[in-house]
Amino acid sequence: MIQVDHVEEFGQSYRGKAIAFISDVEGKAAEVSYALQKSGVFFPIVAYSPSPSLARVVHYLSGPCAGYLQWPGDEGEVWKTLEVLTETAAEQVRRRVREARARHKMAQLTPRERQVAMGIGTGLSSKELARPLGISFRTVELHRANIMMKLEMPNMASLIRTVVEAGESTDPELELMDLDSGEFHATA
Repeated sequence: MIQVDHVEEFGQSYRGKAIAFISDVEGKAAEVSYALQKSGVFFPIVAYSPSPSLARVVHYLSGPCAGYLQWPGDEGEVWKTLEVLTETAAEQVRRRVREARARHKMAQLTPRERQVAMGIGTGLSSKELARPLGISFRTVELHRANIMMKLEMPNMASLIRTVVEAGESTDPELELMDLDSGEFHATA
């Protein structure tokens, strides 16, 4: 166990099978978890506090954390939580890490690039995507090339997987964000 006080201290050397335990005494574990993800650090997060509310635990487990402990408390609970994380919840933890990495990648895109990526993620061709966006087919192709380069994607399948893992894909009836208002509009 290594104690760190700043996100920057995690560095590259702790990646792999590490699990981060983050104090939630002041209700900051989610904030720290998101800061880690924004910095490109993707560890399974276990939040802890002396007396968490059930609502807080449920919220954290359905969001940024892979586990939640009452601590100080029974040391056996710590080991049980670690067991669950390393055995039965391993796939869920891997899924959350993939999702966090994908969201980190998608955050690098401009709003228009996100729209194009979302359209590609739903299976729309460049021609099908151009009309609702009000841009030319060639402009969609240019955005697509920029997205592939910016996200270092080797092929379209990788881009589609990233969009889906980030939760950016929508129903076949594509939802597009209005760049001026920031609102979403459903289009056919």
